[in-house]
Amino acid sequence: MQQLSQAKKKWIKSLSLKKNRDEQKLFIAEGEKLIADLIRGGATLKLLVCIKGKNETVELGNAECYFCDSADMDSISLLSTAPGMLAVFHYFQTETALLANPNPRWLVADGIKDPGNMGTLIRTAHWFGLHAIIAINSCAELYNPKTVQSTMGSLGRIPVLYVDSADFYGQVSNTGVPFIGADLRGELLGEFSSMNSFALIIGSESHGLSPASEKMLSRRIFIPSADAQNRPESLNAAVSAGIILAQIAL
Repeated sequence: MQQLSQAKKKWIKSLSLKKNRDEQKLFIAEGEKLIADLIRGGATLKLLVCIKGKNETVELGNAECYFCDSADMDSISLLSTAPGMLAVFHYFQTETALLANPNPRWLVADGIKDPGNMGTLIRTAHWFGLHAIIAINSCAELYNPKTVQSTMGSLGRIPVLYVDSADFYGQVSNTGVPFIGADLRGELLGEFSSMNSFALIIGSESHGLSPASEKMLSRRIFIPSADAQNRPESLNAAVSAGIILAQIAL
């Protein structure tokens, strides 16, 4: 283990920008548990930085390892409170062959702009054993630090495929896969039972489903509230996904 240099600090900080992440196919994760979970999930570690004297339990393999003081960690951390351990990982590889699955169980993220929501959707889909997440209409970037942190280690354990919505719907329109979306005009949640194959489309809280997604729907599902006269305008996208998947995925 060697001391973190100014040049290496500058390079790590450059990965806060999407263009640099995409050029180098590298992303940042922070916190001992998240880093260990990513490694267990198959992520390839390139570099690890720890605060000097911190008990280091991460399997390094051939990765570079550096120590630094708290001030240096604060300077390279992308979080409001630096957790004391930061790692740089290689991007995952996702195969488009996923779309050829004859009996898929997909979550389709339609225009989810908030990285925290995107990460929680990934975590939720992983929890319910879905085959993949399909991201359409300019969803938040997979390797945005906020997305990475909110996946809580599910990143890499479920494929996430970013595709053009027209291309995606063109490929799957005649497959017979039921496309389901949340809708106030839909069938009650309790009328649904476990399904062997489905594509659950979750839109943004502000804009809902895109017109292309609306056209694909074969069923609409309504999550009832305790009081129809006194309820929020909408549920959080990831919360809605979790409630619906608990009904149709188990």
